Amino acid sequence: HATSRGEIIRALLEGMAYCAADALARCERAGLAIEGLRAVGGGAASDRWLALTADVLGLPVDRPQVADTAPLGAALLAGVGAGLYPSVEAAVEAAVHVQAHVEPDARRHAAYAERAALAETLRAALEGAVRRAPAAQPALSSMARPR
Repeated sequence: HATSRGEIIRALLEGMAYCAADALARCERAGLAIEGLRAVGGGAASDRWLALTADVLGLPVDRPQVADTAPLGAALLAGVGAGLYPSVEAAVEAAVHVQAHVEPDARRHAAYAERAALAETLRAALEGAVRRAPAAQPALSSMARPR
């Protein structure tokens, strides 16, 4: 069967979520405990995107009421500097509120984790094959993932 437009879009979104999962795994290996995420920007308006991200990552995802966070952050820092808030933490507590909270679905997360493990196995096998193929050495640099 031909791949539909929706399947291609879903694959792209899943790929972005898997990249985020890889980044989170690196943070955890560095000793940072990640308990949840905040989604901001245009994509955060999509409930489906938040659910897919939560499912792939296995972490809750919150969408703040204010999606355009750069100006809000600048205003809060200015408020701290002007003495309107005693600290950055107090400013955030006063002004940042969650509009939507999405918990991961355990069944879907398990399926995504299984796919991620398979993808890592395939990537490692392909990397080994490329290392053994002298003519393909330039391709190695595009396959290598920093660890």
